[in-house]
Amino acid sequence: MLAFIAGCREIVERAFDAWNREDLASWLETYDLEGEFHTSGVFPGMRPVYRGHDQLTTFWHAMHGPWESIRGDVERFVEGDDWAVIEFRFRAVGVESGVEVDMTYCNADRVRNGLLTHTYAHRDFDEAVSALESEASKQ
Repeated sequence: MLAFIAGCREIVERAFDAWNREDLASWLETYDLEGEFHTSGVFPGMRPVYRGHDQLTTFWHAMHGPWESIRGDVERFVEGDDWAVIEFRFRAVGVESGVEVDMTYCNADRVRNGLLTHTYAHRDFDEAVSALESEASKQ
């Protein structure tokens, strides 16, 4: 029997769905065991890179902790065989302040064997594309 391997769009949609449902276990299932999340530098106190499921869990809690609600809504999606660039609306409401945040962000993702291996967070779509190009040139 052949194993089903999720495509880029499907795995990214599963990751966003799990994020929006605040389902950490399902979100981690979209990442390779050695998967990496490279942060944008926009949120203070965040590490530049989170590697592996333990650190991805730390990232999850660091991002979800300050917010009463948090979600990402995909607005633009471009993909190749093993990559995707996603522009999305980041919407959140602060736990203590009640401040509402509504910003556009972009993730550049690498996918292998139906799992996310690298996510590069950026504020701009072109920056996200450049991150993928730069990462590819190192291989």
